[in-house]
Amino acid sequence: MLESIVAGLDDVPVREVSLFRHTVFIDGPAVGLASTVNTNACMQPVADLGRLHEKSTRELARLIFSEHPLERVVGMGAINAVVNRKEIMAKASRQDAFDYVTANGRDKNIAVLGHFPKVDWLRRSGMFENFWVFELNPRGEDLGVDRYADFLPRADFVLITATTLINGTFDEVIAHCRNSFNVLLGPSTPLHPLLFDYGIDCIAGSVVTDKEMARLYLSQGAAYRQAEGLQRITWFKTSP
Repeated sequence: MLESIVAGLDDVPVREVSLFRHTVFIDGPAVGLASTVNTNACMQPVADLGRLHEKSTRELARLIFSEHPLERVVGMGAINAVVNRKEIMAKASRQDAFDYVTANGRDKNIAVLGHFPKVDWLRRSGMFENFWVFELNPRGEDLGVDRYADFLPRADFVLITATTLINGTFDEVIAHCRNSFNVLLGPSTPLHPLLFDYGIDCIAGSVVTDKEMARLYLSQGAAYRQAEGLQRITWFKTSP
């Protein structure tokens, strides 16, 4: 899937490649973001530091296949700098993905991959038959990624962090989600229709609508949810 996405990208120059505290920020045809979560322990520097902005979008996007964790994040940011354009907003809604699942998943089994800000409240809400949260480094009631096969096939809704595309676990995850409504979400999410052919029913990402505002917040250490200048959108495979 990623090979097909990268091969189909417009190959054009970029203006900026910045690696901020929480987010990679790439200014190309659009502004592409990707989360640096779980890469902070990586001590090896990214190749071609100081010259990344001299590469084209497709050159940078091919870093998604690197063995270096932070280079893969740069690769995803470059993909998003091409596909997460403002025009996509005409095809999408502004409905929050978690609100959609809350409204449609009552008394059902919900699985969430990634400890998103709302999950603790939702887990305690009592609205669902089961509410399972999976984390690479589980804490509290979280489940480890070694429990996917035990729980994901039983889920009615699965919310999948887009970092699974970066760390190479997406194929493993989606293989267990054949009978569920699957949402891909988070700051790294590419707004690309090919995802709908690979088991995703809803793409929940963002478009940078004010580049300077977004850059200001992210460059000063803001997390994705704290940043302004972004429009979070939800794109359904079929109308909900």
